[in-house]
Amino acid sequence: MHSFVIGPDAFDVVVVSGKDAERFLQGQLTCNVAELANGQWVHGACCNNKGRVIAAFVLVRHRDNFYLCMTRGVAQLLVAALQKFIPFYKCTMDLQPGRHHLYGLTGECAKHATATATAMVPGGANTLLYPPGDDEGWLCLLDGSPRCALWWSSYPAEEANHLADGTVAGSREQWESLALLRGHYPFGPQDSGEHSPQDLNFDHSGYVSFNKGCYTGQEIVARMHYRGKPKKQLCLLRTRDAHNDGAKLSISDASGLPVGTLLLTRPLGSSWLVLAQIPADFSEPFDSLLCAGRPVIAGSAFDGKVIQSSPFFSS
Repeated sequence: MHSFVIGPDAFDVVVVSGKDAERFLQGQLTCNVAELANGQWVHGACCNNKGRVIAAFVLVRHRDNFYLCMTRGVAQLLVAALQKFIPFYKCTMDLQPGRHHLYGLTGECAKHATATATAMVPGGANTLLYPPGDDEGWLCLLDGSPRCALWWSSYPAEEANHLADGTVAGSREQWESLALLRGHYPFGPQDSGEHSPQDLNFDHSGYVSFNKGCYTGQEIVARMHYRGKPKKQLCLLRTRDAHNDGAKLSISDASGLPVGTLLLTRPLGSSWLVLAQIPADFSEPFDSLLCAGRPVIAGSAFDGKVIQSSPFFSS
């Protein structure tokens, strides 16, 4: 099993606090902030007025403060987009304030950390855990498999392995590979303003609430969901060959006819994960596809449940 810790240099955290924090975020984010209780978390995104995603994150509510946890480099873009709205609300928005840091835990170290923690509210899939001895810290056990967790901790970087049981350091690319295997697009600063939530499967993976009130871009996002017919879909492939992100390499069917393009790649042991975009009406098995003319090892729709049951971890 993959088991490692990645440090705070891989993440950004924006903390929103104050009397109007909930109301402010409810009018800007795709997730339903008003339904989020203290001690809970949810996936979410923020869109511009054209319905394009500015940022994607895990939103945590802890003691009426909101923590937006995302890939390093995305937070500055988010803060810049929201800065013009916040003067109308009694709340503050801070980028990585205080003495806490965000770590990513995977595999056995995530299991070890969560085993010693306790929940403040009744259990559930989106309940925060609180590790002993870490004042104001929390653990967010992310959905899906392989097991991953976010740890907002007062421990400095050199002591981060204390709760993680001394495991090895990992890389941002490894962390993003595990996100792909759980059916989540690893949104980075290069993606900001480029995609609709539907492009990244956010409307089906828990980032968008379609029963909340208005938010920036909501009309366009809802129209695409209810009235639009998707022309493309995402699939995840495992290959033996490394490919460069942004190369726009061809994804072909078994006969060699081009049917899609490569969006990004991430390492998985001695092989590679390839996220590709293909036509929505493609009906052949995904493992029949060719990436840059070479057969793939495995293929799956970009859905965490499907990925978990497919041979992505086999040799």
